[in-house]
Amino acid sequence: MSESGETGASAPPAEPPAPDVGRAAGVSDLSLGLGIALFSLVLLAYEVVQIRVFAYSVNPAFVWSVIAITMLGFGIAGAVLSLSARLRRAPLGYVLAAGCVGFGLTGLAANVLFARTSHLMHFESSLASTFTFATIAVVVLATLPYACGGFVVGSILSRRSEAVGRLYAFNLVGSAAGCFAVNFLLRPLGAERLVLLLLAVGAASAGLFVESSRRALRWGVLGAGVLLALAALGGPSLLPFQPDAKDGLVRTAEIYREHGGGEPIREWEAWDPIGKIDITSWRGQSIWTPDPLPFKGYTQDGGASSVLVGLGAGHAARMKLFDDTVYGVAHQLRPGADTLVIGLGGGPDIQSALQHGARSVVGVEINRSAAEAVRGPFSKFVGDAYNKPNVQILVQDGRSYARATSRRFDVMQMSGTDTLTVQSSGSFVMAESYLYTVEAFEDYLRLLRPDGMLAIVRFGAEPYRLGAIATTALRHLGVARPDLCVVVLSQARMKLSLVKKVPFAPGELDAIDRIVMRSASSNEGIAFPPYDIYGLRFGDPLVRLYAPDRPGNEPEMNRLFGAIRDRQDPGLRVVPTDDRPFYFAVDLVNYFTGGPVNPAAGAQVGAYMRFMGILVAVAVVLIVVPLLAFRARRLRSRGALPALAYFFLIGVCFMLLEVGLLQKSVLIVEHPAYSVSIVLASLLLSSALGSWLSSRVRLSPRAIVGLAAAVIGVVGGAYVLVLTPLFDALLAWPFALRMAAVVVIVAPLGTAMGVFFPTGLRRLGEGGGPLAPWAYGVNGFASVLGTVLSMPLAVLFGFTTVFAIAVGAYLLAAVAFLGFPREA
Repeated sequence: MSESGETGASAPPAEPPAPDVGRAAGVSDLSLGLGIALFSLVLLAYEVVQIRVFAYSVNPAFVWSVIAITMLGFGIAGAVLSLSARLRRAPLGYVLAAGCVGFGLTGLAANVLFARTSHLMHFESSLASTFTFATIAVVVLATLPYACGGFVVGSILSRRSEAVGRLYAFNLVGSAAGCFAVNFLLRPLGAERLVLLLLAVGAASAGLFVESSRRALRWGVLGAGVLLALAALGGPSLLPFQPDAKDGLVRTAEIYREHGGGEPIREWEAWDPIGKIDITSWRGQSIWTPDPLPFKGYTQDGGASSVLVGLGAGHAARMKLFDDTVYGVAHQLRPGADTLVIGLGGGPDIQSALQHGARSVVGVEINRSAAEAVRGPFSKFVGDAYNKPNVQILVQDGRSYARATSRRFDVMQMSGTDTLTVQSSGSFVMAESYLYTVEAFEDYLRLLRPDGMLAIVRFGAEPYRLGAIATTALRHLGVARPDLCVVVLSQARMKLSLVKKVPFAPGELDAIDRIVMRSASSNEGIAFPPYDIYGLRFGDPLVRLYAPDRPGNEPEMNRLFGAIRDRQDPGLRVVPTDDRPFYFAVDLVNYFTGGPVNPAAGAQVGAYMRFMGILVAVAVVLIVVPLLAFRARRLRSRGALPALAYFFLIGVCFMLLEVGLLQKSVLIVEHPAYSVSIVLASLLLSSALGSWLSSRVRLSPRAIVGLAAAVIGVVGGAYVLVLTPLFDALLAWPFALRMAAVVVIVAPLGTAMGVFFPTGLRRLGEGGGPLAPWAYGVNGFASVLGTVLSMPLAVLFGFTTVFAIAVGAYLLAAVAFLGFPREA
C-alpha cells in the first residue's frame, strides 16, 4: 500500500519470483501502466462515492470508518500477498484478472447488502449494542473490494520492483484523476448508477492486464464488466440507498405515519457532491398561519432540514410566519434593507426578506442542486422568489463570498445554516463548520453598513457559543464593549442572535421588546408541522434571553456577557477558530478535554472511538499477527527495526499531512468536496512526480531521502507558520486563482512525500528482501492508525498542530532510513 492511504496496495517481493511470473507475457509495460492507472482511478473514485453514500445513509461516525476500512482492505491484501508463495508465483495475468473481477463482484454484493440493511446500522451507548449483525456484515463485505483492489495494485508493484518508480507514478496519476471523477459524474448519474459503473469499469480493466493470447480469459473479464454496466441502467432499483434511519427525513415520515399523515411523496431528488437533496410532501398537510399554506419538506443528506413554503398561485394572505418570528425580527428592525442570506435551503429566508420589502436580496447557496430545484421546477410554488428582479442567487460558499464581495448590507441572515454534511476528505471532522468561527464573524461584520445587523438562527444552547464567537470577533475589530452589541431571543427551541458593530440604541431595544410582547398574540394559531414535531414551534411567543442593560435577562446569559464585559473567561473550553472549527462538536471537544458532555452525544463519540479501536485491533490481528506468526524470524535481520519504523512513520504521517492540507484548504476552495478534488489530486500528482524523480536522479538512496526530508522540513515548517495567514489572504481571490494557488502550495510537499515510499521499497529490494512483508504490513497498519488519530488530534490541538506533527514524523522517518540494511 502506498503511504498516501488513497490508492491500492503495494508489496515488494519477499523472494525472487518464478520465471515469467513478474511480467505477463504479451502485456507491454505501457499496458501495465495504463491498467494500473485506470484501476487506481476507479478505486479512489469508488472510495469517494462510497463516503458520499454513507453520508446519506448512516450515522456520521460510520462515514469516516470508510477510510479505515479502505486501509484495512489494502493491508489485508498486502499481508496475504506476503504470506502466500502460491499467489506470488501464480501467473500475473490470472492474479490481476481475479482481483479486478473480485473487486466488481464483492463491491456489488457489499452495496446490495448495504442498501437494504443501512437502517439497522447505529451506535448505542454500550459496546455490545454498538455493533449490530448488519453493521458487522456490511463492514466485512465493504473491506473485500479494497482487498481485491489491493491484490491488483500490490501484485503489479511487487512483481515489477525494478520499475516501481514508473508504475507507482501511474498509480498516483490514476488516483489523482479519480479525485475529480466523482464531482463530474455524481450529479448526472446519481450515486446508484455511478457505483455500478465504477464496479463495471474496475472489472473490465482486467482486459488491459491479460495477454492477447488468452482470449477466453480476456472475453470473460470483459463480459463481467459489461454485465455490471448493464446493471447500472437499473441502479436505483438494484441499490435503493435509504437515508439514515435516525435523521430528520425518516423520523418526520414516521411521525406523520403515526398521526395518519400517510406516506411521503418524494417529488424531487438529486445527488450532489455537497449533499443529496430530497424534496417531499404529504397529502392534505399544510402550514397554518392560520390560513392554510402548502409546503414541501427539504432535506440535505436526510438530516439538514428546511422547507419550501407555497406562496404561488396568487396567494394573498399576510404571512404571519415571517412577521413576529425568528425569521422576521431583523427585517422588521431594518425594513427595505439590502439583505444578504447565506444558506438558502428551500428559500424561506429569501421569502421573508421579500415579505418585508427588501430593496435587494443576495442569496448564497453552496449546493448547486438545491439552488436549481427552487429556481427551476419549484419556482412557481415558492412565488418565483428566486427570479425576482431584485434577487440574485449565487452558487458559492458563503464564507468566500463574504470575504471577496465589495457590497455592503443592512441585514445578513443565516437561519439554521450549517455544514453538517460529510466531507470526502477522509478526516473525521464530524461537525466542523467554517461558517461559525471567530474569523468568519469578522468577515460578516465587515460586510455590514455602520448600523447593519447580523441575524443568526440556531438552536438549543448554541447562543452561548455564538455570543463568545461574536464578541471575540468584535474585540478583534476594535469594539471596546462587545456585550452592548448583542441581543438574544428565543422561540421554543429556536434561538435568534442579533449582532451589530455598534451598541444597540435604546430605541432599537424598545422596538425589540414591542415585537416580543406582540408575538404572544400575533403568533397564536401558527402551526408548522415539519418543525413543530421537533419542538421548533413558530406558534410560540418570542422570549428575550439577553439585551444589554435590560432587566429580565436569563441569568446564565447575564453571567456570560458580564464575563465578556469584564474580559474574564466566559467558561467555554474552545471558542471555534479556523484552526479548530468545531462549532457543532462542543460535546466532541468536551469529550476529549474533560468538559461536560450531553449523554446522547457522549454515547455516540464513545461508540465511534470503540468502533475505530476495533478496526485498529482487527488491523493488528489480520496484518501484524500473521506476520508475527509466519515471518517473525525476519525481524532478526540487521536493520529491521529502523526499516519498520520508517514504513510505520510514513504510513501515519502521510495521512496526518493529508488531513492538514485538506482542512487548511477548505476555506479557499469553498467546500470539503472541492478540497478533496483539488488538494488530493495535486498531492497525488506531485507525489507521482516525486516517485518518478526518485528513480531517475543519480544520487544514493540516503541522499534522495535526505533531500526529500529537507524539503518537507523547510517547506512544511514554513507552512506551519504562514499557511493560515496566507490562505486567509487568498480567500478574496477569484476561485480559479485560489485553486491554482493551492496546486502551487501543495506541489513541493507532494513531490517530496512521493520520494519516500518507492525509495524505501527499492532499498529493501536491494539489501533487505526478507523484511519486505513486514515493512508492508506495518505501513498498512500505520495508515489505519493515522486515519483514527486524525480526529482526536485535530480536536485537541487544531489542524496546524496536526500538520506540524506530520512534518516532524517525516523528519524522524529520514533518520530511521539511516539504519536501513546496507545494499547487497
